Amino acid sequence: MKIILTNGVEPETGAMLQAFYSRSHTSILDRLTTLQEKQQSIKKSLERYYIGYGHDSIGDCATITLYFENVSMLAAKAIQAHRLYNGQESSTRFISFANATCVNPVALLARHNATRVTNAMVGSVNVSSVERETPQILSPLACQVATIQQRWLDFYRTNHELVVKHLRHRYRDHAHEVDFESAVAALAFDVLRGFLPAGLTTQLSWTGSLRTIKDHLVWMAFWPCREVSNLAISTLDLLRTQFPSSFGDATTRLASVDNYYSELAIDTNVGYYQNPTVGVGNRVLVTSYSTSLSGAVPWDVVNLRTRGQPLPPTVASGASWHVNFLLDWGSYRDYQRHRSVTTNFPLVATSHGFSNRYVEAMPDPHAAHEFVIGQLADIGCLDLSPFALQYVLPLGMQVPVHTRGNLGSFLYVAELRSQPTVHYTLRTIAQQFGAMISRVVPQLATYVDYSTDGLCLRRGTQTIVEKNL
Repeated sequence: MKIILTNGVEPETGAMLQAFYSRSHTSILDRLTTLQEKQQSIKKSLERYYIGYGHDSIGDCATITLYFENVSMLAAKAIQAHRLYNGQESSTRFISFANATCVNPVALLARHNATRVTNAMVGSVNVSSVERETPQILSPLACQVATIQQRWLDFYRTNHELVVKHLRHRYRDHAHEVDFESAVAALAFDVLRGFLPAGLTTQLSWTGSLRTIKDHLVWMAFWPCREVSNLAISTLDLLRTQFPSSFGDATTRLASVDNYYSELAIDTNVGYYQNPTVGVGNRVLVTSYSTSLSGAVPWDVVNLRTRGQPLPPTVASGASWHVNFLLDWGSYRDYQRHRSVTTNFPLVATSHGFSNRYVEAMPDPHAAHEFVIGQLADIGCLDLSPFALQYVLPLGMQVPVHTRGNLGSFLYVAELRSQPTVHYTLRTIAQQFGAMISRVVPQLATYVDYSTDGLCLRRGTQTIVEKNL
């Protein structure tokens, strides 16, 4: 037996080196010895088989990482709307967004400058980047949008210290604890994030295979939001210059699916956005359920599992649910990344109102409520499409969520997201998942946390600190 690990092989070359295994017994070690002189011919082979013959699985053998900066949270969520998404995004819990900027959807309708692809060395890393700039001259409507977005940010900024003081007083019995201040700071950001506009800019990374990234970018290129489609096309431009053997067909591929995806974009119910019917309030509504679990399941053995350990596959797949519920879009951003369940992509709208739980957590709930009502009234007067309107609506807006999964996937979400460190609006949903499982499978022991919300000191320790070594 021989196990070989390679490091530093260029992604497209590495993909084709793996593909050779399907046609030859030649060792990878033999191929690596002649890699330098044969690299270009290997890439040409990739172009022939991956693009020419449609062997998409070869594209799954090469992985790259993209970094996106100054894109809206809406665009970030579009990137993450894939079950194979891997990456990280700026956290509203640990980073202040007081000085962040917003993407103005009206300004995006103006003609953009040409895409600029640049290459440079940053430290010891070769970096390629692409930029699009938006004209600075704004129309009257764009100015109205910018004013409303700025008022959300001003509210967030001016209330921060007030919320911190309010939480210090509310949880003063814990003031002697080491992590008290950091926990209060994190909770304050959790409360105030509901008042941030969804058009706020963020940063995120995306690691994936060439195939996954290309397929998803082609889908995104026809997204109803102009920012998302511009971002997708710009990213394809960048990747085409760096990986021509894999992305050389991007333009042809976009043209071939233009009519199909364009029609889907118009009909949001089958295309990009799905807004299902939900129950009353934040209750989880079970729309369908099935089970194949029998009395033969050895529950005494199954229940020996420890916290975080997955169920055996035969038990995990033994029951399944379809559920609908309301969740604020701020928590939806966290929830949607769970790949164990399948979740719709809802449109951020005013239909289901602003979550009262953000208002109730403020030092002056009445003043916060009046501010939100005033903002929503002004937003209602804007002459914007439903897609553009999302950029001025806050993260506290409730959206209808549809989720389907099996026993194992719902149990994973219930146990992980019911912990006291989780945002209180999402935690409520996770606890209901746990209760839903226990009603149907009472024999199963779970680690769902049903404790009430409060100040969790562990919330303040979940940050990443850069240390000088």
